[in-house]
Amino acid sequence: MIDREPTIRVGIIENQPEIRGSFEGQYELPSMIRLTGAFHVRCENGRVVLYDHEGTEVVRRPEILCKAPTGGTFTLRDVTIGLQFHWERKEDQTFEGNVRFVAGKNGTTVTINEIGLERYLASVISSEMNPSALGEFLKAHAITSRSWLVAMLGRQGKRSGAGPSSQSAHEDKSEIIRWYGREDHELFDVCADDHCQRYQGVTKVVTKTA
Repeated sequence: MIDREPTIRVGIIENQPEIRGSFEGQYELPSMIRLTGAFHVRCENGRVVLYDHEGTEVVRRPEILCKAPTGGTFTLRDVTIGLQFHWERKEDQTFEGNVRFVAGKNGTTVTINEIGLERYLASVISSEMNPSALGEFLKAHAITSRSWLVAMLGRQGKRSGAGPSSQSAHEDKSEIIRWYGREDHELFDVCADDHCQRYQGVTKVVTKTA
């Protein structure tokens, strides 16, 4: 029996009242609706509402899964990177895989990218490291990133999807030590910023050619 590649849920955007982006390819929405081109998403009365490029409502649900076609990508506008660091800024980013929009708190929307583990790691390495770095250095980083991710998912007793928070602890007479994993993330496995691992989609994935 061949194991399927795990799917990772990566939180891209949180706490935003509106999300804007575009589908490059015909993405499949609920009820077999297919959509390509520009879109925007808002949370209204506890439901996520997705509008097309003309501002026409396409679908309204507590959460909306948009399934990627073969080779399809989607772009999100004004993604915040370096959150709460001095280099914090916004940029447009392009991603592979599915995208899920979930109604968040206080009228906000959470945007989650669902992608295979290996493609996720390829992006992490290129997002955190300079692609011109020595090959052995990039390999070491790949091993470290994969080990961290597998350990995080293993604590949840699973290999994909989001689940309840976990926490490990050691306590003796003199001190209490706690190791925190994804306690801040209830809807997805990892976030896309420095709190977990930098993940900036395919925007910075670089393949060297001879």
